[in-house]
Formats: sequence, C-alpha cells, structure tokens
Amino acid sequence: MEVQLPPTDANQGGVKQPPAQSIVAKLPPTAPLKIVASYPPDLSYVLSQWSAGMNLAGHIDRVKLGDRVLAANGAIRSVDRDKVIALSGWAGDESVGVRYPYVLISACGKVVAHAAVNLARPDVAKAVHANLGQSGWRAQIALRHLPDCKNLKLSAWGVPPGDSRWIFPLNGQLALSIAPAGKVTEKSLVTSAAPPLRPADMKPLAPVRLTVKANILNLRRCAGADCPIVGKLAKGEWTVMTLGDSNGWLLIATPDRAGWVSKRYVGVSQWPG
Repeated sequence: MEVQLPPTDANQGGVKQPPAQSIVAKLPPTAPLKIVASYPPDLSYVLSQWSAGMNLAGHIDRVKLGDRVLAANGAIRSVDRDKVIALSGWAGDESVGVRYPYVLISACGKVVAHAAVNLARPDVAKAVHANLGQSGWRAQIALRHLPDCKNLKLSAWGVPPGDSRWIFPLNGQLALSIAPAGKVTEKSLVTSAAPPLRPADMKPLAPVRLTVKANILNLRRCAGADCPIVGKLAKGEWTVMTLGDSNGWLLIATPDRAGWVSKRYVGVSQWPG
C-alpha cells in the first residue's frame, strides 16, 4: 500500500504540517507472519514414500498451544484451525547413539512437516546416550495445513543419516479434533520454513575402508573402553560407514552391526575410484 504524505511547508504557504513519522505511526500495523514447519496442503505427500521401521527412535515430550503446555501424549478437542501447535522432543538411536538429522511429522497417512534435529538436550545425553547431546527438535504446525480425516493424529518419525529411506517412530502422539475452518484473519498469517523433505533429498553416506589392526576389534555401545561390547570385527579390511567421531573413537556401521571403535586399532581411508 502506498501512503501519500502531506505537502511540506514550502508548498503550503508556511503552514506547519505534522512530521511524516506521526502519519506512519497511525497506519494499521502489519500482520505478524509466523514461520512454521508444516507444509501447505498441496505439498504434503503420502508417508509410504518412506519405509517405516519398528524400533523407537526418540520421543515427543512437549506440546504447546499458545501459552498452554499440554500433555505430550494426549488429545486436544475442538481447537480452532487458525491455531499453531508446537511439538518438541528428541530423536536418535538409543543403542549406539547415532544422531539423526531430521524428524518428520505425519497426519492421516501423509507427511505434513519436518524439522532439523540440532537442539541441545543435555538431559538426553545423561539419561539415554552420551552422543545424543544435540538430539533436540521443535516443529510448529499450522492446523490449517493439516488434512481432514477421521481420528486425526500427529505422529513423529526419526530420519537416520544416509539415503536408506527408513524412518523410525518416536514415542508419543497427539490426537486432534479441529473445529470447522473459519475465516482466516490477518493476525494468523503463516508461511512454511522450507520445501518438503522427501527420500530423494537424503544424501548417501560415502563408504570408507576400515583396516582393523588388532586380531579382534571390539565394537562398543559408546566412546570409551568401559562401555559395553555390542559386537566384534576380525583383523583385516572392512567396508563401513562412519556415523560419529568423539575423543579418539569412531562410530561405524556395517550392513549387520554398528558400534564405537578405538582409533588406536584401526586405519580409515577412502576406497579408490
């Protein structure tokens, strides 16, 4: 909207006019724009583009509607479709501490949002695994973006690194009963933070050559010699993926096992070509 300011003293015969800033101050305020993680309805897509696993990979542990903090595994009835709900929690592999880069939010069999996993969670590092100190996530969901279906529930899924297309459920769901859509007001303008995350957006992990120098190399649950042993590798060369690095230890994965190994007993190099 263009604003026509009043004439200056020079072309009004010396009649003093109010300063321009006082005119601007009386204009209607610009409607606030909320950045959300959810996608517009025409950009949501079927969850079955991913392969859903069974193992739990974290939690939804907080739900917030306005100033109200709600039960993380509960229900909200007759909430207005112009509202925005904030979900938060943590995601990652509990067994050996693999950090996950993203979570997906689904409803009615569709992916409706995603969020990066990059927030500090020292409580998770202490209680679950030391390598999950940055396992937190938060996603704001505009209810107007959600599809209509019977028994509407919001669920979250952890997306592991790499391009395997597997996702794993987070503990917790939020059941919603949404009131009929009303008129969208300027006070509730929303826009999506990013385009939808799809399986094709996940980058493959480059395999490396791991040379085991010890006769038997222990794979451990965490980065330390006092951590429980979760597997073993024999002396020789192995094709592995590296998933983490901490204080002289590497987190590696083969097709059938994963764990932390001491750098003292291995050599790592790229495969030629």
